[in-house]
Amino acid sequence: LNTGTRAAFLGLIIGLIVLCVINLIITNNRRVKLLLAIGLAATLGLPAVFFATHSAPFWARVPVLSRLVNYESATKDVQPRLWTWSSALSGIKDRPLIGYGAENFTYAFDTYYNPNHYGIESFFDRAHNIFLEYLITGGALLLAAWLSIFYFYYRRLARQTKNFWWSVQFIVPIIYMAQGFFLFDTLPIYIILFLFLAFFLSEEAAAPIPALHTKSRIQVPQMMTVMALTAGAV
Repeated sequence: LNTGTRAAFLGLIIGLIVLCVINLIITNNRRVKLLLAIGLAATLGLPAVFFATHSAPFWARVPVLSRLVNYESATKDVQPRLWTWSSALSGIKDRPLIGYGAENFTYAFDTYYNPNHYGIESFFDRAHNIFLEYLITGGALLLAAWLSIFYFYYRRLARQTKNFWWSVQFIVPIIYMAQGFFLFDTLPIYIILFLFLAFFLSEEAAAPIPALHTKSRIQVPQMMTVMALTAGAV
């Protein structure tokens, strides 16, 4: 978030919303439900308050949000990505099965170049969308292989005890995919993602984790995962 990346902020907001909703469903403690309802209302209300008061000087000093204060600039940043997605989709139609290969998005981008880019941002070496990026790189085969990681992840997660830690594990891939809808994978993102997946697998042999409203000492894999996710967010 310190980088001012709006996609990361969007992913965080979506993750917090899903986290509150899941725990409202799985938690029986009324006090916890009340706190979660307040947190959900605050998370949903923040965007409404921001857009209603976006001209206030206060928002210009808030990381990430300061980049959204200027609607004209924000719109100008989004439009080139929409044109780039269109070029990517056209390129995918040419090679839907195996794609263009790694680092070869420019072939599709140049072939289906949108002249509206001229004078704004004329070069993109990434599709700025992880789904389109994997389709361009390796076609449907690579996309299916990548998505299978999360299929097997959620299949294993479904067998575990549903509690607060379970909900945290549930939302991490959602946050990753939400921010990836407007970005592309980089080495720091890969490090955080695969560290988290590794800790998830290592935790399977551990004892069941108590529910949210009970007192317990957090286990080492949980603490390491939280530290990794916090470092990634910062």
